[in-house]
Amino acid sequence: RDMCVSDLVNAFKVAQPTISHHLGVLRNAGLVEDRKDGQQVYYSLDKEWMRRCCCDFFGMYECCSGFFKSVKKQRKNIRGE
Repeated sequence: RDMCVSDLVNAFKVAQPTISHHLGVLRNAGLVEDRKDGQQVYYSLDKEWMRRCCCDFFGMYECCSGFFKSVKKQRKNIRGE
C-alpha cells in the first residue's frame, strides 16, 4: 500500500532523513513511485517494475521458465508489441 515517510519511519524505526534519502535513491532508480497529497508525499512500489523483475528472475530457472515466458508473451500481445 502507499505509505508516507512518517509511516515508514514508524514501521522501520529509522530516522526520517535516512528514510527520505533511501526513498530518493529508490525513486531515482525507478523502483518506487511517489504522489503528493497536500503536504504528504506517498510512496509505493512500481508494480510494473516488480512484475518484470520477478519474470526475469524466475524465468532463469528451468522449472519456471515456461510459465514466465508465456506471461511475457501475453504482456507483449496486450501492448501490441
